[in-house]
Amino acid sequence: MTTSAAVPSLPSVAFIGLGNMGLPIATNISRVCPDLIAYDRDANRLLAAGAAGLKTADDICAMLDRDFDVVVVSVNTPQALTEVLTGPQSILSRPRRPTTVVDVGTTGPTVSREIAERLRIDGHRFVDAPVSGGIGGAQRGELTTMVGATGEDEAIDLVLRSFCSTVIYLGDAGLGAVAKLVNNALAIGTLGLVGEVLAYGEANGLPRATLIDVIASSSGDSRILRSKRHIIRDSSYNDAQFDVQIALKDLRLLLQSSCAAVGDNPPILDEVERLVASVADTCVGPTDVSVIAEPANHVGRGRGRC
Repeated sequence: MTTSAAVPSLPSVAFIGLGNMGLPIATNISRVCPDLIAYDRDANRLLAAGAAGLKTADDICAMLDRDFDVVVVSVNTPQALTEVLTGPQSILSRPRRPTTVVDVGTTGPTVSREIAERLRIDGHRFVDAPVSGGIGGAQRGELTTMVGATGEDEAIDLVLRSFCSTVIYLGDAGLGAVAKLVNNALAIGTLGLVGEVLAYGEANGLPRATLIDVIASSSGDSRILRSKRHIIRDSSYNDAQFDVQIALKDLRLLLQSSCAAVGDNPPILDEVERLVASVADTCVGPTDVSVIAEPANHVGRGRGRC
């Protein structure tokens, strides 16, 4: 008589944060873990999640009173993550069996490590798994995630691969956050430089669209330019795939953690942060980070060396 191998049970999953990235990520996880329960404090987001076919909870306390194998959190700031995980209506505020918390936002290494230690003391596990690839990548399930873990947990790997085409395990908690900040800073800095050279090209009579095509076919090409070229060409920054305010937050997280790690700010990124901050101050409503590549934002920003 032959016996079939036991099929491992699917992890029970709670999902917190149903914004532009969170909703498509939760939707993809639910296709693998259909009993996923999702929460957001915004009633309109909960309605959108329900319309997308997700099971939702309108009370985070009631939801977290249940035991889950995995709790995935998608929020925009370190403060929001800390409140969700350690505040009065959090995992730590109620007794429960051990849970693995996966943070898919960009929180930074300092807060990631602090939260990992607080959860560890109470018997839980924290995994920082920030993602790259934008809203489109989230919708297609083709994100890249940089994971502050070793990859030994099959349940976590199953959850991550439900919305990511690339999963890179880096080791200890906080290292995923470090890798994500490095990636974002490089992409944002590249967009700033693109804006400067486009301003130069236009001032010398080269049409923007032509110059972008030249760069995209030459050694100056980059993945971030290819993904944003049509937005920059048409100055159509209102479709905020990666909002400039979030980009500014990420740059500041890197600069803050750089001071703690090496005792100094990276000078080029310090200048990029000033550029992004000045542009962000002029933006009204959601605005894509590629607005910093708008040539008009670079006119008159020189140091008077002419």
